Amino acid sequence: MKGGGLSARAAIVCLACALAASARAQLAPGLPSLSDAVRLVRARARRTTAAPLPDDQDLRQYLRGLMDARQKSDAAASPIHAGLPASLPADWPRTQGFVPFHGIPGDFLVAEVNGGQIAFEDGQVAPGLKLSQVVDQEEAALLPPGRTIRRIIKRVRYQDKSWSYEVWHYPAGTRVIHLIADHATAKIIELRLLQKRPDGPRGEGGPWSFGIYRPRPRKNPAELYLYAPKNEKSPESEEFALPGGGKFRWTRLPPSSCRSCHSSMGDGWYQYPDASRAGPCGFVPANPNLLGDWARRYRQSRGYFPFSGPS
Repeated sequence: MKGGGLSARAAIVCLACALAASARAQLAPGLPSLSDAVRLVRARARRTTAAPLPDDQDLRQYLRGLMDARQKSDAAASPIHAGLPASLPADWPRTQGFVPFHGIPGDFLVAEVNGGQIAFEDGQVAPGLKLSQVVDQEEAALLPPGRTIRRIIKRVRYQDKSWSYEVWHYPAGTRVIHLIADHATAKIIELRLLQKRPDGPRGEGGPWSFGIYRPRPRKNPAELYLYAPKNEKSPESEEFALPGGGKFRWTRLPPSSCRSCHSSMGDGWYQYPDASRAGPCGFVPANPNLLGDWARRYRQSRGYFPFSGPS
């Protein structure tokens, strides 16, 4: 794909990375100003992609549309964890038949460790220690019995350019999990759960619920409990031992930042038209591992191929 299509995609990905790069940005209301967004995109582009970006005027127009849609949809967005249980058994990720998948190459984890945001990269959490040496993570997905993900090809024209890209229609009840555990003890730090809700009355994609579950040993060590803070500006944190001595502090992301960050990816890359319908950020067409490795695992585990289409 050449020209405007790839440039627009790159712009949205860069903007999302820039927004996720700072904990303060996620806690602040709304998006940055348009001028700040353009600067953030161009700064991130130098590190994220070699693709050329549009000129400032086109980029401002593209980002203005995204930001306007985001602001309008935020007001109407349903509760972030609607329909999710207040607790789950601690062994729930292992007993439900989830099929693991590899994330998008180059992406790692969005987390706040020791007071600093580590966004989409295997960052350093202590001298000589990267995040991957401190925490283990596993991503997995499960569809409702017998249901498939429908692949759809979208075709776009912009001025004198045209391109196409693929979007996925997930069946209601699709679940995607991200399990994060302490590398030294295998103790669960948190479980991130996304669940697809029913489609709208005209068949349009329905919203996703986002939940962060964490252990509360003093309450019940056999359960994981939904994290729903009353004040997201005072997030919960927990300390874990570092290999070789010392500790690291894990601060829980504000639940609202999940939907906000995922929606910032835009419809040209992660296929979500607005914040109210934002879903997974790694279980998407941009991940080359899903149609191959994950689909083969799914067929072996569940007895059928999990995709249909494209159409």
